[in-house]
Amino acid sequence: MRLGPYELLKELGAGGMGTVHGAVVVGRVPGLDRGARVACKEIHPHLLERVGFFKRFLREAAIGLRVRHPNVVRFFDCDAFRVDDVVHHVLVMEYVEGQT
Repeated sequence: MRLGPYELLKELGAGGMGTVHGAVVVGRVPGLDRGARVACKEIHPHLLERVGFFKRFLREAAIGLRVRHPNVVRFFDCDAFRVDDVVHHVLVMEYVEGQT
């Protein structure tokens, strides 16, 4: 499935907040080359219905986009993409190969 400039590949994991897919950049994204591998964390839609959750999601994204440290996964993007009348809210992060 394609979400904006990201082509989702296989599912890497899932948790209480969302599902993470490996993805590749196929469109224009500032600061990322086409073909770059990233991780896309899609937030569970039911969580976005909770009061205050969307605000928390945006706060996490804003903080993550500012953090630069070799021991912390980088955030590249936070966006919402509509596919077949369904909105997908995602955090796009550095893909780190290995274990969780």
